[in-house]
Amino acid sequence: MSIFFGKNLGGGVIRSIRRFGALGGRGRKRKSASSDSNGCFALIGGIVLGSIAFKVTQSFIISLVLVVVGVIFGIIIRIKVEDQQKLNIELGELSLKVKKHIDMIIDGKTLATRQNNCAKAITLLKNVQEKKLKSNQAKFTADLLETLFCMQRVLPIADLLLKAERAEFKGQKKKALDYYLDVLYEYKKGTIANRDFKVVQLTDESGEIITMDFIVLKAKALGWCRRLDT
Repeated sequence: MSIFFGKNLGGGVIRSIRRFGALGGRGRKRKSASSDSNGCFALIGGIVLGSIAFKVTQSFIISLVLVVVGVIFGIIIRIKVEDQQKLNIELGELSLKVKKHIDMIIDGKTLATRQNNCAKAITLLKNVQEKKLKSNQAKFTADLLETLFCMQRVLPIADLLLKAERAEFKGQKKKALDYYLDVLYEYKKGTIANRDFKVVQLTDESGEIITMDFIVLKAKALGWCRRLDT
């Protein structure tokens, strides 16, 4: 048996990160003409309304008020647009950082490295959730977090399974059985569930998603004869 992280982590999550980055502007600073045009439009509109009001009412005060309202309205619009631009740039930069951590979860050489990068990615996404996100951005963030939480639980279990596989290959059956029993113990404690394996698509060399039933069979094949619920 060989343990593989399936497409949901290596492909699907990365694609989601890229989509998230696109929604966030990918960190590029772009000056929007809309903020300037909206501000100018509001200012011109205020002046026009002020001129009309002056002609109709012959009141300088009313016309001045309308001009001021137009200017203030334009400033408010421009501030909102610029704030959204800043948020988009920030989200784009964060998405690149998250992607780098996910790459290290997949490619990291040690369990500690993978776990550390998983924790960092989760922290970054939690910070993202605190921002004023659009509904699609919020959904991407929640989906990514769910996958990473499952990955955080699966990583140490996958490490145990790899050690069990290595021990089996060396003919160290007792050692392999101990590793499988460690996994089953974590399952009994509620640390890990079949759903976690499914979310991250942890599979064996045949492409089948690993389940606890599969691990029980491996343990029994090595001499374990107890029930998991005892």
